[in-house]
Amino acid sequence: ARARFAAFKASMHRKLTDVLTQHGSSGSPILESIQAVGLRSFGSPESANARAHRLLLVSDLVQNTSRVTFIGGLPAYEDFRTSKTFEAIRAPLRGATVDVLFLSRANGVSSSELVGWWQKYFGDVGASLASVQRIVG
Repeated sequence: ARARFAAFKASMHRKLTDVLTQHGSSGSPILESIQAVGLRSFGSPESANARAHRLLLVSDLVQNTSRVTFIGGLPAYEDFRTSKTFEAIRAPLRGATVDVLFLSRANGVSSSELVGWWQKYFGDVGASLASVQRIVG
């Protein structure tokens, strides 16, 4: 188990270093990616008997797609929650625990507002936001 954890830790360190040194991209489908993880991993037959599901999200938390964008300001969460878009990209995370490594970047959106938006989202899809660790890169 220790060897597996050491290999996982080394792999995560390399990937995190890569992410921190990359420049932004034109799109950031965070909601869609979380939905895909929920469907493919948490909803898979292999994980059906898992005692718990845990999601580690490494992100700047700034969603940017044609459906939902945080560029230029956060949409009101309540408006998003009652939209058809929410129903279309809702992630199946019931009972999951979420930890966030928050890549803090200067993007014009308040960090506390971003985290609050995501906390509401995770609660509405049945997950709990266990921790947010801010990483300044």
